[in-house]
Parts: sequence; structure tokens; C-alpha cells
Amino acid sequence: MFSIVKILLFITGSCLAFNNKTFPENFKFGVSTSAYQIEGGWNEDGKGVSVWDYITHYKSSFILDHSNGDVACDSYHKLDEDIAMLKHLGVDFYRFSISWSRIIPTGRVNQGVNLAGVNYYRNLLKKLKENNIDAMVTIFHFDPPEQLQAESMFVNGSLNSLFVDYARMAFLLFGKDVKYWVTFNEPRGVCCDFLERFSLQPGRDSYTCTHNIIKCHAQVYRMYDEEFRADYGGSVGIVLNTNWDEPASDKQADIDAAERKLQFEFAWYADPIIHGDYPELMKKRIKQFTLPFMPDRLPKFTEDEKKYIKGTADFLGVNHYASSYVSDKPDFGLFRTFEKDVGILMTYDPAWNTTSLDWFRVTPFGMRKILNWVHKNYKIPLIITENGYVDGTGDLNDDGRINYLQSYLSNVLDAMYIDKVDVIGYSTWSLMDNWEWTSGYTQKFGLYYVNFSSPNTERIPKKSVSYYKKVVESHCVVDECE
Repeated sequence: MFSIVKILLFITGSCLAFNNKTFPENFKFGVSTSAYQIEGGWNEDGKGVSVWDYITHYKSSFILDHSNGDVACDSYHKLDEDIAMLKHLGVDFYRFSISWSRIIPTGRVNQGVNLAGVNYYRNLLKKLKENNIDAMVTIFHFDPPEQLQAESMFVNGSLNSLFVDYARMAFLLFGKDVKYWVTFNEPRGVCCDFLERFSLQPGRDSYTCTHNIIKCHAQVYRMYDEEFRADYGGSVGIVLNTNWDEPASDKQADIDAAERKLQFEFAWYADPIIHGDYPELMKKRIKQFTLPFMPDRLPKFTEDEKKYIKGTADFLGVNHYASSYVSDKPDFGLFRTFEKDVGILMTYDPAWNTTSLDWFRVTPFGMRKILNWVHKNYKIPLIITENGYVDGTGDLNDDGRINYLQSYLSNVLDAMYIDKVDVIGYSTWSLMDNWEWTSGYTQKFGLYYVNFSSPNTERIPKKSVSYYKKVVESHCVVDECE
């Protein structure tokens, strides 16, 4: 039985009238994609093999429908069509990622830069500028060159210098045309989700991977600051993902568990970057479950590293889709994983609207709550870099997506006007249906439907295109705003 508090939470979060205020004139709207998910052209014009090229070709059992991104949306050959969609939507910015292996095939700058790959992104940036669309470029979106797999996905630290070289090359090649840079997209997906599945020592590798990525991010930020900012004037940030975690009851153990999940999920990365060190809660929790004779599982920053890392973000990108109830789940076993360190159980309210993914429940109240939590803890400009609706059909009459966008954007307005949260932009995922990692082509997030069965991969606007276009134009989520 769900408590009165939960019922009220559902009502106040989902059923009241939408906010009829207008987003500020300088608020930016965009759409997001990533290279492997849309580009195709996986082995064309000198591109190297990425990690996902290798996985989908040789370990396709990891992919729900055994598919790959060899063609995907074929954006490598359909750039003009993509630009036309962006222009029709009227967005202020386009968030896309660079394929490391497309511009540096081996991953090592000293072994050569691929001019054809460079020209693809230069052409994209040129066309964006011609249409008054700012570029937000993600340097790392899950797809390092396969040749670097021996570097163990940032676990041993040797990948850091290679990534910094790659980032410097990206700044040199594209910096004058990029307004916003993202160093890493959802690094927890690399360090936790990936390593918890494949590592032989997941409870240690996840923390080591994060430690190296945070230092790597800071090095790239400082390098941009010292070598490029004066000439290009761009901003550099990182994109972190999180659900909103609501306590499952009013018990203190569940309240603590919900906060603990946010600390282990978001603050794990944001605290060092903004404040200089890991959250105290994390440090104490992990130490509690580490035997005295065992080495520390959570690495420590030196005092010099803390100073170097602190303040290395001009904005925080927030990827947010859904929420859950969280309750405490004690586990005192000696074999520790990241999941056991967090020690929570996630559940869902049956009243929440479901989607084609079990974890993805439509919970618009969570958007306002997570924005407040991030603002309270970090006091830095926020850009919602991903937020969108999923279904398994790609239905052109996607009223569910329209309702999702409207209700979540209304909660963004509540956070901005009522709670005074500093949100400067919003980007929905995604411009079009694409290849969704281990889900393959079974899940659809796009404003535009893509016919993957056709050799022409036609793009067809869904009903939500008209709605989002109107929001971008009017800065209003309802028919009439104040």
C-alpha cells in the first residue's frame, strides 16, 4: 500500500496544470545525438575500428537484436538531411559527439590524423554556423578506438595522456566553431555499468576508472583554459546522468538510502570537479566495508590534485529521464561491488506511467527535484543535456512523447521560476530514432522516425516535431503563456 505522501507526490508531480510562464529569452533549446548511434560509415574513408564496432561484430550476443551501427541513421552520408531537420525545429544548439576513431584511427595522435574524418566534422560545423545553430560537442561518448582496449577503459591510467592528446587535437581542429565542449558523457556508464559487468574486480575497478577520468577531465579543462579559451571563448563542462531517487518510506534508513544513491551516482563525479574531493558520505561508507588489512578501494587525491581539479567546469550537463523509490538494502558480505557499497533497493509506483523499458517510468516531478538537488549542492549553471521519451514502436502519432516533454519542461520552469535554479538550456534526446547501445534498434527516442529497413534510411517527422518546434519558437510549453 502506498502512503498518502506518495499519492500526493504523484498528484503534485503529474496532474496539476502545466506552468504557463515563458522560458527566458536567452534560454537555449537543442537536440542531442552521438556519433556511433547515428553516423554509420563504420569503415569508410580511413576511419578506425571503435570499441562498439568490435563488440557488435564479434560479440553481438550482448545486443538485444544482434544489430550494429554499421549504417545506423547513415548520418555520415546524410548530413544535409540532418541539418534540414535541425533547421526546421529551429533549435539554438545541436549536441553531437566526435568519433575518436574517425579522426584518429589508432587513437594515438602521433600515428596520424584522418583528414576525411576531420572534413566530415568541419562540414557539419560549417553548416551549423550557416544556419545559426551553436555546436555542443562531446569529446567522449562511449566509443574509444578498439586498439586502445588494452588500456582497460581508464582503469590503469595510461589512457589519460592519449585522451588529452585527442582532446587537444579536437580543440585545434574545431575549436573556433564550437561554443560548448563536453569532455565525457555519462562517465559512470563506463566506470560502473560497463566495468561492473565485465571486470574481474568490479568493486575496485569502478572507483579507479572514475579517479582517472576525473583527473583526465580536469587536465583537459585546464588545457583549454590555458591554450584555447582566449582565442575561442568556449565553455567546457561534463555530462552526468542520474535518476531522481525518492525515499520509499519515511523511515530514516530509506531517507538515507535515497541520499546515498544520489551521492554515489552524481556527487561521485560532481563533488571532485566542483568542490575538490569525493563526498564524505562515500569515503566513510566505502571505508566501513573495507577490512583493515585490505588496500583502499576508493583512491585518494593528493592536496595538489584537489586544488587542480576543483572548479574545472563552466557548466554541468544533466541527463535525466526517470525516477524510482529507494529503500535501504543492507549487505555486509566481504566481496564488495559498487552496487553493494551503495546498498539500496529500487522500486516503482504502479501509478506511474510505464514505457517500453522497465526502469523508465514517466515521473515529471523528478525533474524539478533533481534540478533542485544539483543546484543546492553545486551552484553552477546547468544544461539539461538529455531528456526524452522512449517507446518500442516509433509511432508517428507519439502523444506519449508530447505529454512527456510538456510535463518535464513544465517542471523545469517550476525549478527556474519558483525555486530559482540556474538552468540555461535544454536538449531532448534524440533528434531521431537511432541505435540504442545494447538495446539495438528495439527502442525509439527520436522526434523523427527513421526507417532502418530502407536503404535510404528515410527520416519522417513524428507528431512531437510540431510540438517541440513550437516550444522552441515560443519558449512556452502550453498554447498561451504569460
